[in-house]
Amino acid sequence: MASSQDFNFKTYRPDFEQLDDRAIHVWRAELNLPIDKIAGFKNLLSADELARADRLKIPQRCDRFIAGRGILRILLGYYLNQSPQQIEFKYGNRGKPYLNFGQENHSQNSQQRLEASTRRSQNLELYFNLAHSNDLALYAFSYANELGIDLEKVRPMPHADRLAKRFFAESEYTVMQSLPAVDRQEVFFKTWTRKEAYLKAVGVGIVQLKQVELNIAPDLPAKILSIQGDRQIAQRWQLADLAIDPGFAAAIAIESSKLADLDLQYFNFQGASNFDIWTN
Repeated sequence: MASSQDFNFKTYRPDFEQLDDRAIHVWRAELNLPIDKIAGFKNLLSADELARADRLKIPQRCDRFIAGRGILRILLGYYLNQSPQQIEFKYGNRGKPYLNFGQENHSQNSQQRLEASTRRSQNLELYFNLAHSNDLALYAFSYANELGIDLEKVRPMPHADRLAKRFFAESEYTVMQSLPAVDRQEVFFKTWTRKEAYLKAVGVGIVQLKQVELNIAPDLPAKILSIQGDRQIAQRWQLADLAIDPGFAAAIAIESSKLADLDLQYFNFQGASNFDIWTN
């Protein structure tokens, strides 16, 4: 099987200036955290986020959601030089989160409002996306490129062939069926996360999975071949597999004509130890 893009996650506290127009920051975070950390993250969330957490009846899922959204707010706070509690979201039709700059945030100090105004005047929109599966989360950030990220725990899928026939393009299904049975599970999850990463980037649902045709041959790099049959549109998007942890499949989709033009940087958010100032 072809190896995923090799990278080294490291513990890091980013400076605002380091996310330039070539950089893509990818963060990995563990969501199974101590109760005191979960309580700290809970204090960062908005009323609607807390309501979503309450609807998750399984306590572990509720805590993971709180941790995931709290970490997102902390990271956004650093990139925006803004308190995590002050960040406001709006959502697309399929639930994709965006920053809500529709109204001036009067809880910001004058320097924060100036920096936010400068970013808007320079069209420096902060693109971001997040994904979580089991006890891990991924976050991606860029000031120049729309992006999407997806993550799945690799697990036995008795109906993988049926799902592939329903959601994969005919060419993808043919390639998958031609592989030894031992390789099909890995290819299934890689294909699924690549497709989901693109669909999350453009803010549409899984009903369009079949409309995104990929090169899924194990010995070739990840690539979108066509989108709704259009190969020219596909050339505007780049894919990369992310080897974040044994037993997980992950991918990122980035709106760019060349992956080589981008500077992908990878960081590890370790238990919020560097960010206690925000959660006290």
